[in-house]
Amino acid sequence: MDAALLHSLLEANCSLALAEELLLDGWGPPLDPEGPYSYCNTTLDQIGTCWPRSAAGALVERPCPEYFNGVKYNTTRNAYRECLENGTWASKINYSQCEPILDDKQRKYDLHYHIALVVNYLGHCVSVAALVAAFLLFLGLRSIRCLRNVIHWNLITTFILRNVMWFLLQLIDHEVHESNE
Repeated sequence: MDAALLHSLLEANCSLALAEELLLDGWGPPLDPEGPYSYCNTTLDQIGTCWPRSAAGALVERPCPEYFNGVKYNTTRNAYRECLENGTWASKINYSQCEPILDDKQRKYDLHYHIALVVNYLGHCVSVAALVAAFLLFLGLRSIRCLRNVIHWNLITTFILRNVMWFLLQLIDHEVHESNE
């Protein structure tokens, strides 16, 4: 289906839904018919929230969307959008009051995830500490130097470098763990 056609159908449905709401709740504040920019037209935003025709300069509130990206939101709160004086909608919509409703399963998942994250960091710390201790032993004890131990010393050095790089990556990009959720 063509994107423009889909958008026009959604706008028509938005207008019909708002007309029904206005008939049930009353017509709201009268709009001043004088002037070319006395109101903002009914429109949909990118999320799908339907913004009704409103007087210029008004701050319009609509209930938060029930679902967005598969996450359920609290619909008792409101989103806000301003109808500017020139009759256009402000590009920024305030959805800051809209909070996701997390069920116990999600909260338990978040707790388990953070515990696993702490265990991961602790494991890397213990690993680096043990590897540094082994490296220092190989460095300090000249009596145990042989080809086999030099090979192990090089192996320990690579593990130390790998763990140090892992810590540097975590410092540079701390969003790595959040993107894995």
